[in-house]
Amino acid sequence: MAFPSMDAVTALTVSMALEHLKPLLPPQVLHHLQPWQQEAEEQLYKLNSSKYQGWMDKVRITQQHFLQAPQVDAQAVALIYEALLENRQFKATYKGKAERIIHPYGLVQQGHTLYVLCRFYEFDDVRITALHRYQDVELLDESARPFPEFNIDDYLDGGAMQWLLPDQQRIALKLGISPWLAPLLEETPLSAQQSLTVDPHNPEQYLLEAEVLDGMQLRRWLLSQGSGLQVLEPGHLREWMGKIVQEQVRHYAVD
Repeated sequence: MAFPSMDAVTALTVSMALEHLKPLLPPQVLHHLQPWQQEAEEQLYKLNSSKYQGWMDKVRITQQHFLQAPQVDAQAVALIYEALLENRQFKATYKGKAERIIHPYGLVQQGHTLYVLCRFYEFDDVRITALHRYQDVELLDESARPFPEFNIDDYLDGGAMQWLLPDQQRIALKLGISPWLAPLLEETPLSAQQSLTVDPHNPEQYLLEAEVLDGMQLRRWLLSQGSGLQVLEPGHLREWMGKIVQEQVRHYAVD
């Protein structure tokens, strides 16, 4: 038993947590968690608590992402996890290029994709590598190069996983927001430094101002809102949005 003192609440919590992971993790990774799922379900059955047993029939987790989770090599996952746990180097094929020597320092889940934070060979720059792109992994006896100055939280707080653009860091973003989008952004703000007010020049529109990191994550979200918003500032971002929208108009132009 992994949880010798598991009660109904614990068993339910474990079942819910693992259910939550299903749309986020690749099937090969979830395979390692199946014994825990089975144990929790068996414990709920043994406890025969009607108020808990029916719960799992009432709760579901749906995918937030349209794209399916990428397929990963189960053996590669196990070896990379072991390398990370034991601070060891590993050799692998990455994106079709063989004999890459990897020094792993962290693992990050973003959406349903897992990323390994690492350094290649003797290079000092940190790489963000997708776990599903690794093949032919071989665990090495050599320890990963010491990297005491690397802190995964500081690294992420700096916006690394927001795919920042060159020379583009924190910006003062100003948007014109449609009325239907305003309640959503009031409930789920873009940042802690956000203000949302009625546009004094157009009562049918809201003005949003926020301090954010300028990266591809932000830009993809802006584009995904369609006509629901308009970038007012900064100028370089408004210009970029305008070019993308003009290209889209050409794609959908009717002869």
